[in-house]
Amino acid sequence: MKYFTLIPAILLSLTSVNALASGYTCKTITGTINQLGLDLNPDGTPACHILQAQSSQFSDVTFLYPNIPDLLPASCFYSELTATLGNRTVTGTIYAGLTRNAPEPVSGTSYQFSAASVINVRQASTGNSLGRIYTKDVTIAPFDFGTREFITIVNGADTFKGVQGHIEVLGNLMVGPQNFTGTLCTP
Repeated sequence: MKYFTLIPAILLSLTSVNALASGYTCKTITGTINQLGLDLNPDGTPACHILQAQSSQFSDVTFLYPNIPDLLPASCFYSELTATLGNRTVTGTIYAGLTRNAPEPVSGTSYQFSAASVINVRQASTGNSLGRIYTKDVTIAPFDFGTREFITIVNGADTFKGVQGHIEVLGNLMVGPQNFTGTLCTP
């Protein structure tokens, strides 16, 4: 149990120290991510839109899709979010794919998954694009309490160019919408 309180503290301190030392401006982000859906083409066949960012953002990641046919199409997902970023309301579309790059399992977990995600962020009031955020995610389901997802922001584009930060989701996105909180720091 001590590892689950330690992981967010380490993520927060690493992100905050790097961002503050580099002259970054940090904002809190809180909101809700809708339940994950399978990433399918309009005709219902499997898709994996996250793969479009593999060569430019995730060259060090091995996605499960399309390499494990028995999991198809359940290795790529999409969702939407609504959030407050600083004092601005934003919405976003998320594309994610499970990866083979999970870190060593944390003691006391029943399972652990890793993924990479692209979040396309828009201004809620106008629908105008603000940019993209690229993340690497670890989902942990411990034996003694609920699922937690730790999302590390690894890059960004447009408004989010050079972004650093983290997001934590408390709850299982496979079973319904879940709340999240985090910090985004931009140069």
